[in-house]
Amino acid sequence: MSSNPYLRLARQELLIASRSTDLEKTTLLPQFKVGYLNQSLIGDYRRNGADVFYGAGKRFHSVEAGLAIPIFRGASKARIEAGRISEELARNQLAVAEIQLGTQLRQAVRAYQATEQSLTLYEEQNLPLAGEIRAKATLAYEAGEIGYLEFAQALNRALDIQSRYLDLLDEHNRVVIEIEFLLGQ
Repeated sequence: MSSNPYLRLARQELLIASRSTDLEKTTLLPQFKVGYLNQSLIGDYRRNGADVFYGAGKRFHSVEAGLAIPIFRGASKARIEAGRISEELARNQLAVAEIQLGTQLRQAVRAYQATEQSLTLYEEQNLPLAGEIRAKATLAYEAGEIGYLEFAQALNRALDIQSRYLDLLDEHNRVVIEIEFLLGQ
């Protein structure tokens, strides 16, 4: 069942919750910042009481470095705790999904076994009986031993047996598809 889409989604949600908590933990760490600025100011500017013209060739450079240390940690700690709770919720949802899918798989396997037995019974006994009913009814009708109404009723019984077989085959195929889905195939 490990490749079932529902379980893969639940595992992915658990991973997302875990990574979100890890990301939130990084807000408690100090941050280092470095910046560089290169700028030109074109035009007339007053400097020390005199007008000075700065052209495009005159560049101003600056470098800045800093250290950001979180002082107020209450909100970050609350978000980390909320992340842990989200992780636990996702873990529980994954466990519930595994249990549910396991139960569904066991039920589907039991239904498969039941339909398999019924199909075998139909193929060995009822379908040959339906063919025999049809053949004898046709012979009796052609020989004039039975009327059209009895002939139609016999054909209807044979078709009813075949129809029930097809319904059972359809149910069997649905169970097989359900098992394949549950197994993630």
